[in-house]
Amino acid sequence: MTPNPITASLEIAAERGGDLTGAVYGVLFAQHPHLQAFFCNDTDGSVRGEMLAQFFEAILDMAGGDYYGSALIRSLAVNHDGLGVAPDVFPLFADAVQAAVREVLGPLFVPEIERAWQDMVGRVHALAAASVCA
Repeated sequence: MTPNPITASLEIAAERGGDLTGAVYGVLFAQHPHLQAFFCNDTDGSVRGEMLAQFFEAILDMAGGDYYGSALIRSLAVNHDGLGVAPDVFPLFADAVQAAVREVLGPLFVPEIERAWQDMVGRVHALAAASVCA
């Protein structure tokens, strides 16, 4: 069975770049430097690593049967809202993950993978927007 493009791209990224935490947060903080303030107490990077692991868990499930991934994204959006992360800020993480994977894959980030990531990021944005009361 051939893995879907999201799974395949994450497997390739892990092979090429190892732990993607640094790459993802490098992109996130380069694009949105003000978000670093949310991580002032994460001196060892464990919170960042856990957040990325939860995100990967959610999107890998969503890329498959979506048994719980969408619910996990909605839950994470609500939790982040309670921490003061605005609903329009939460999905910026998905944008950063896509950009980091694109960067690590380089020319292997082919149109099929691009389309799958655009769809996934769009789904994350929609789930986050629908999860938090205005």
